[in-house]
Amino acid sequence: MGMCFVPSKCKVLLEDWQDRNPVLTLDSEQIEVVEMFVYLGCCISVGGGLSDEINACIVKARAAYANLGHLWRLRD
Repeated sequence: MGMCFVPSKCKVLLEDWQDRNPVLTLDSEQIEVVEMFVYLGCCISVGGGLSDEINACIVKARAAYANLGHLWRLRD
């Protein structure tokens, strides 16, 4: 049977693409073009920069630290 793609679940990230608003279709359904996505927990963005990845790590670290706040307030 091979590989099957569901257009509504597909997204594409275009690198060095000339057209700003390309229309890509699969089975006559338009595929969404994105600027950034998360793959295996890492942020992948157009241009390959690490700023999105670093910001995502900072947000995760802040959330983890905030969840530990109740431990800092405990008294022996």
